[in-house]
Amino acid sequence: MGPVGAVVYMVLVLFFLKYIKHRISKSKALADYLLIKEILKIDLYGINEREPIIIIFLDYESNVYGELDTLISKGNAKFIIVFRAPIWLFRLKKLIWKQHIVLDGNQYSSMPKDGIVQMFKGGKLRHYSKPQEFLEYYNSKIQFHRHFDK
Repeated sequence: MGPVGAVVYMVLVLFFLKYIKHRISKSKALADYLLIKEILKIDLYGINEREPIIIIFLDYESNVYGELDTLISKGNAKFIIVFRAPIWLFRLKKLIWKQHIVLDGNQYSSMPKDGIVQMFKGGKLRHYSKPQEFLEYYNSKIQFHRHFDK
């Protein structure tokens, strides 16, 4: 095999790897969509359906749990929180986070460790990998709108 054959071989390998990456990302997106569809089967009482629905995935063992807990507790927005924790902590947080819909994350095997998904009308999903920054922004946005609504 000469230099041209080696280049052709490398290009074929790169195309094959790109195809595998594409298939994995599509299957991950489908799994995320199915998980969110399952979560949204619950009653959305108290959540304004004209606004995007925000789902927070939170795991007690996550590195950002403490900071997210503080941001969720001090915010005034309504979220769906899928919380994976020991049952005693889950029950306690369900009492504390009264304005939110809190679901037991232990019931969802494919739940991400932490993150935020925003679902818009029409089913379009937007994933946020930095939940602290999103919650800080969203809480300040809600505070700003409430200030001008008065």
